[in-house]
Amino acid sequence: RYAPNKREGKGSFPTVEEYRQIRTGLGEALGLDEQTLKRLFGLFVKSSGDELATLGEGVQEGNFEQIHHSAHKIAGASSGLMITFVEEHAREIEKHAMERDGGYDYHRSVDAIAQYVARLAEIITEEER
Repeated sequence: RYAPNKREGKGSFPTVEEYRQIRTGLGEALGLDEQTLKRLFGLFVKSSGDELATLGEGVQEGNFEQIHHSAHKIAGASSGLMITFVEEHAREIEKHAMERDGGYDYHRSVDAIAQYVARLAEIITEEER
């Protein structure tokens, strides 16, 4: 898994309330019950963690194709669940990788996504208790 750098001086995100708002909005938009929504978000956390590992490897190796592919998968999954923060960062990574932009700070965006997904995993775990 990708190990994000710790953010200094900043609070955790998303908040429990933000997660519930996203989940409620998605449920209303798609007509999904609470259990299905919880499963979808749990799957997102797992698949994103796996994909972040692949994305991190691509960044370490400077492999723009791998970076683009992984960022695209994360962007699509987060878009489908209305997780705008992750989608925006993943689209930004994807855009720079398509341009083969070696000067872009991929680590910063990957860290932001990893921190968001880690916090989302914590919230999901807390709610299961």
